[in-house]
Amino acid sequence: GLLAATAFALVEKAEGLEAAKRALRFRPQSIAAFGLGCALVSGVWGGLQYGYFLKGVWPFITIDAEGNKHGLPFGSIFLFDLGVYFVVLGTVCGILFALEDVVSREADVEED
Repeated sequence: GLLAATAFALVEKAEGLEAAKRALRFRPQSIAAFGLGCALVSGVWGGLQYGYFLKGVWPFITIDAEGNKHGLPFGSIFLFDLGVYFVVLGTVCGILFALEDVVSREADVEED
């Protein structure tokens, strides 16, 4: 998340705040809220299935008679990690964009 936010910070420094906002495509607060929702869903998913909040759930993994696992290793843990990624990306970009907005406004006031 920090690495992706750094990329948007570089776009903002190179091309301006509006270009960085266009490149991000969504409001940073919306991205962070989506990530928080992903993390919450992953926790509730384990709670509903096993009775423990944030318990790992692997719905696409099957175990055959010999004990071998088959399937797609995608589950609630990936969903939680994806949520953390979006929370960090949205929060850091929101802070960076807000700081740049304040700095640009103060520069405009000083010019007048």
